[in-house]
Amino acid sequence: MTRVMHSCPSCGTVLTKGRSGPDHRRLFGIIAKAYENWPETHEFQPTSAEQLRAWLQCRAGHHECTPIFVENIQLFPEDKRDVAFKLVSLAVEAAVKAALAEGSYAFTRVHGDAIAVFRPRSISWSAMDQKEFGPLRDAIQEEIESALGVTCEQLLRAEAA
Repeated sequence: MTRVMHSCPSCGTVLTKGRSGPDHRRLFGIIAKAYENWPETHEFQPTSAEQLRAWLQCRAGHHECTPIFVENIQLFPEDKRDVAFKLVSLAVEAAVKAALAEGSYAFTRVHGDAIAVFRPRSISWSAMDQKEFGPLRDAIQEEIESALGVTCEQLLRAEAA
């Protein structure tokens, strides 16, 4: 979806703001510094700043989710449960491969009676304006601050020093 800046036909005032370049670059700078300082004891260990960004987006709720339900496996006869588990494994693997084929990342988590496969939604300039980007940026920063135990401002200041 392409975002177009709309203006008032009477006065020309911009009614829809585009994305802020400096704000976008700042967030990506914070994520890069967070990756460099990511705690070795954290449950998630990213392999790159890009993977960390994708994971943070998912944690912040900006994701798509494919649930794969496993609740009825116990209804299978004991000798057929291995087949049911194999089907669940194949479904999870297919959901992860689909995300990778799209050039994205996928993360799995047991969620109630399902295995959830999460993948981040796009934050491209055409997919998200500044009004949508702001709350996502704030949620990502909160996740980083919680994981690192420092504010994002402190993280950026440490880089400048």
